[in-house]
Amino acid sequence: MLMLSWMTGCGPSQFSDRPGESLLASIRLLEDQAFEGGHLDEEVRDRLLKAYGEFARQSPNHPFVAEALFRRADLLVSKGKFLEAMSQLQDVHDTYPAFERRAQAAFLIAFIADTHLGDKNRARQSYANVLALHPHTPEAQLAAQSMVWLDREAPWDSIRSLGQGVD
Repeated sequence: MLMLSWMTGCGPSQFSDRPGESLLASIRLLEDQAFEGGHLDEEVRDRLLKAYGEFARQSPNHPFVAEALFRRADLLVSKGKFLEAMSQLQDVHDTYPAFERRAQAAFLIAFIADTHLGDKNRARQSYANVLALHPHTPEAQLAAQSMVWLDREAPWDSIRSLGQGVD
């Protein structure tokens, strides 16, 4: 009986079978707080960025690590750190071959290069990688469609160019 009361008095943050479980509990609380009021709280976002990274360092073999790093990449995009987000997604893609969102990570690398960085060459190569590495996925279909539109001029660019040279 004394042993049972001692064990129940010790929370998971003090004694845990798996490293990082207390940090994972903190992450879940931060995730709940992140979108209170319908928008992303920047302070909570920054705390989550650190927590996801720390969790991956503390528990590199935990089943949630790939998802945590994937979510971290999304937060980096929201912070405007596009190159860092692409690097994080590449790491997730290359390091976790069994991750169920691997094709999505590959597509997002291309999408960020295309839409946020305007780097058509990098986007083209990254979309091609999605097609080559994940050919029978919805992301491959999106990559093929994106490649078709990659070199087309946006309608607003045509309209804007009409106004140039007009005094």
